[in-house]
Amino acid sequence: MPSFEFPSEPYFVTYNHEGLRVYYTFREVGDLVRSRAPETMGKHIFVQLDALGLREAFDRADTPYSLPYTFAEAIGENNA
Repeated sequence: MPSFEFPSEPYFVTYNHEGLRVYYTFREVGDLVRSRAPETMGKHIFVQLDALGLREAFDRADTPYSLPYTFAEAIGENNA
């Protein structure tokens, strides 16, 4: 799921417990929401991140992109 490679699409970047930079693309988080926390579809990103256990990582994160209201619908499965 997360990557150590610089992504070519919207992302947020945080640091893991070893201090390494980790990228999470909005698409990957949306895919996780759809597969692991579908009950949060359409809800605010904080609700989705809490359900996925990614809120702490996000709270330490930076992003050069505007954040969507909801990850699961920000970049749909069929949108490139």
